[in-house]
Amino acid sequence: MKEKIIEYLNKRAILSPWQLEVSLHGKIEQVVVVPAYSEFHNIRNLLLHLTKSDTPVCEKTLCIFVINNRNEIITPSEDIENNQNTLDFLRNCMIKKEYPFSIGVIDASSLGYELPPEQGVGLARKIGLDWGLYSLFQQEKTEGGLIWLDADCELSQDYLTAWNTFFKSYPDSAGLMYSEHPFDSSPSGQCMLAYEIYLRSYELGLHYANSPYTFLPIGSTIGVTIPLYVNCGGMNTRTAGEDFYFLQQIARIGFIQRIKTATVYPSARLSDRVPFGTGAKLKQYMNQPEKKYTTYPFECYDILKKWLQSIDDPEENPEFMLLHAEKIHPELAHFLVKNYWLQKTKKIFQQNQNKKSLRFHLHEWFDGLKTLKLLNHLRDFVFFTGNLFQTTEKLVKRLNTQKFQEINLENVENNFQKQKTILEQLRNIWNSLKNGGINYHIDGS
Repeated sequence: MKEKIIEYLNKRAILSPWQLEVSLHGKIEQVVVVPAYSEFHNIRNLLLHLTKSDTPVCEKTLCIFVINNRNEIITPSEDIENNQNTLDFLRNCMIKKEYPFSIGVIDASSLGYELPPEQGVGLARKIGLDWGLYSLFQQEKTEGGLIWLDADCELSQDYLTAWNTFFKSYPDSAGLMYSEHPFDSSPSGQCMLAYEIYLRSYELGLHYANSPYTFLPIGSTIGVTIPLYVNCGGMNTRTAGEDFYFLQQIARIGFIQRIKTATVYPSARLSDRVPFGTGAKLKQYMNQPEKKYTTYPFECYDILKKWLQSIDDPEENPEFMLLHAEKIHPELAHFLVKNYWLQKTKKIFQQNQNKKSLRFHLHEWFDGLKTLKLLNHLRDFVFFTGNLFQTTEKLVKRLNTQKFQEINLENVENNFQKQKTILEQLRNIWNSLKNGGINYHIDGS
């Protein structure tokens, strides 16, 4: 593994021109990376939440804050000032050593160190993760883990302890920690309640379809072991959706497991920093309330399920599989043709006579992004928008989950308490949903 880490650091890591300012308390086993843009008022609260973990684990943890913005033409002056105040505060924390964990600071805000105009949180996260990998390797660590976190999160008591235990127990896996978004009965809180139900219903649909990509890419819930991070080529630099693409890559080479022993509480604030995600969706719900309780119709997940069953028991050539897709639904076949199924999979069939290998590479081709695109295609061209609560009800009935009580949908869209009950039940079954990863899917099916 040592040689692979050296090769990654030399060829794929993004370290320069940014530098890590750090004062280590001692040997570290894990690194938490926090990209921060105009987060001065949230940083102190996050630091306090991190201190809730056991002191011995805190002492083995390095928290790297990547304080970032783009140049002064693009970034408002008050945000740059906020970042500079954050840098001063964190540097003072490093000097005083007032927290039980080590703190590292990367200045991607000051003149000459800003992020390029076309870049954003993806690059900031990658810089921090690559420096985290470098820091662990400097201490001759080829195991341990790298953890994603956002500056506006709150955390349960055992957050760092849970990650430390996970990395030692599952050295070849990425982890997704359980999360709950805070909400109240205000208009924005009701939007957050609806959005978390939407997210969990979507994940439930993927579980029902038995997808190898059954996971929610919430950036502040992800952690990965050093070998897996290196083997998948590290973090990408997308300005949005970077976590989705990273986990999709992980699903091809490793396992994505659920961690229920601690909880992340992501922020529920409205935002337009990135084109999609929680902040953008909440803003859309506030501006277009008619979209608040919409999702994919159940029939979309049912077609996906039948198609994935076909991949799990493939025909002898792509032409036969396309004919089978036509029988499942004509628009499924249309989608596959539009995505060059015959041209793209011909070589896969030729090179993989072993059925298990063929299944793997077909699932690799029909990845998480194509899954999402198929659902969008079926919604837009066949079934149109579905009702969030009706889709959820059909999914839980088909899955026959024992932890879900009967849903009374009467007047549910105007009943805050009913929606809270539905979300509580969806949260309760999260840990029983399947883990992600193609090999996990194949070996477990």
